[in-house]
Amino acid sequence: MRGSPPAIIRLYRRRTPFRRVYGDTTPYGSLPELRSLHRLSPTHRHALPTSSGPTVDVGRPEKYAPRDPRCGQCTVKDTLWVIGLALVLATPTATLSTEFEMEPVTIEIRSRIFIPQQIHLHQGRKTVLRFRNHDTELHTVVAKELFLSDDLNLAGNGAPEFGPEGLKKVIIPPDGLIEFQFTPARTGTFSYLCDMPGHNMQAVIVVE
Repeated sequence: MRGSPPAIIRLYRRRTPFRRVYGDTTPYGSLPELRSLHRLSPTHRHALPTSSGPTVDVGRPEKYAPRDPRCGQCTVKDTLWVIGLALVLATPTATLSTEFEMEPVTIEIRSRIFIPQQIHLHQGRKTVLRFRNHDTELHTVVAKELFLSDDLNLAGNGAPEFGPEGLKKVIIPPDGLIEFQFTPARTGTFSYLCDMPGHNMQAVIVVE
């Protein structure tokens, strides 16, 4: 049985002519023409919903709200706190531990008297011993046995005098300050004095 011949299908493309638009001429197929061709019946038209509530203005206010003066305080405090923390972290640990371990003691000199007359230090503990002269004349601090320490350091505006055995005395000017940084090596009671002529000043340091 011979088959029927195959069907031939031909497709045609419709060519739509284009027209140039000059000036304000409405082109073919523009929005007004489309609206006139595709008009909705009244049954298919829907009104836009309207609100019955009050109108709310969401635009920019006419005047800016006043700035709260406290709004920048937190930022400044936080910045200062961060700076302080950075300084603490940048300080060597050895320096901090040395400052906290030192025992500060201050002796005042007034009217040719050491005040107080007796102080107590601790053996083996780093100490900062200060003598502050409030008088208008020179004074000296002579304590040979107490300052026989290898780690003795002097600071202030006093004038130290040394001998073969080490520090002999320190001269303190009026309104001056001398500072001894040392570690008491042994316990006992040590007397010290001012050897300026006619001063007759003496006091005691007890190392426990």
